[in-house]
Amino acid sequence: MRPWAAGEATEVPLSVARDPDVPLWWSEHHDELIAAAIKRDQWSWILHPGDVAAITPPEVLAAWRRRHEARSHISWYGYLAWFARGRAAELGLTSGVRQPEVRDCERCGSPFLKSSIRASLVDRVGADALIYCGPCLGSFVYPLSGDDGATTDDVLRYVRSIVELLGRAPRQDFGERLGDLDSFEREEKLAILRVLSTRPTVTQVKLLFGSWKAAVTQATTTKSSPPSGAKEAVPNDVDRGHRLRQTP
Repeated sequence: MRPWAAGEATEVPLSVARDPDVPLWWSEHHDELIAAAIKRDQWSWILHPGDVAAITPPEVLAAWRRRHEARSHISWYGYLAWFARGRAAELGLTSGVRQPEVRDCERCGSPFLKSSIRASLVDRVGADALIYCGPCLGSFVYPLSGDDGATTDDVLRYVRSIVELLGRAPRQDFGERLGDLDSFEREEKLAILRVLSTRPTVTQVKLLFGSWKAAVTQATTTKSSPPSGAKEAVPNDVDRGHRLRQTP
């Protein structure tokens, strides 16, 4: 959870930026985490507590948390996010950060400012993969979202596309959880998002196939031709996610 909105201009409280305790265990490896987060997420960057915990001795972090919680009303993870923000400014790591831009949504065509996207969405896909406006993106990456009118062919096409991209059959809720897309390069994420934009709802899959497992089994053991009158997009090596349904 970030203590500010994605892209929001904020000033680090001096009590946090000058914390005398954190530097006792903060290392250059923690600074590298900040630099990596800035490079990846640009204007929406934040240092996630899980990343800090992964490279900090558990007993050291636990001792600091006890001291912190005894003297501050700010959550420990929010405190570290603020501290990292001050540290980034101190090291000059934010001087080259790209500012959010306006672009047209690939789904509805409406122009949107990237910093207008909710932090909960930015944290799911990353600032470098915002090709959809907030309403469109939220319609297929939030829990229980998706296309409630998907047909049998739509579901089979979605399953085949996502399996081809990932090289495996994912969880039915793939794309909803934080971290699902973190390990992918930008072009891979864009391809995956374009496929996820056709994701059917859990309810629709159950209605048509009985279960996600049954849908995956049918999709991966049979082949079907495109619906009559439809055109099948031909993917290139970079953007394989364009293997999606197109209407005339």
